[in-house]
Formats: sequence, C-alpha cells, structure tokens
Amino acid sequence: GCPIIAPRTGGFVELVEDGVDGWLFDPDSPAALLAAVRSAVQGPLPDPRPPPALRDQVAAIEAVYRTLLAESPCA
Repeated sequence: GCPIIAPRTGGFVELVEDGVDGWLFDPDSPAALLAAVRSAVQGPLPDPRPPPALRDQVAAIEAVYRTLLAESPCA
C-alpha cells in the first residue's frame, strides 16, 4: 500500500502503474531517477491500488495456461 520508485524493468513494469502506484524511471538515466524522487518529495503522493486477490491472480494464470493449451499442436 506504499507508493514506490522503481526502475522501468522486469516485474516492476507489471506491478507499478507510473503515477498511480508510484513512479517508474529509466534505469539508465540518473536524471529520470532524480525526477521520480522529486515527484515523490514534492507530491502529491499517488493513492496505490490494493494488490489483486490471490483468487484473481490464480484465475489469470489459469487463463494463460488454458490459452497455451488450446493453441498447442499437441492438444
């Protein structure tokens, strides 16, 4: 439930919506990190969304597997 500052790489891009849950910055740009920190300090702070329920996460993963199985030539 805390807004974060994270590099725009890997899983952070999937977990953090820039300006909603926190701030994403280009990891190769010190200026981008500075801008994200300034945004956090000068506010207003974003209002982070609650994490998805475990049931919703499992349903999303099952949907991916069902799609892959339906598209598989072995199915």
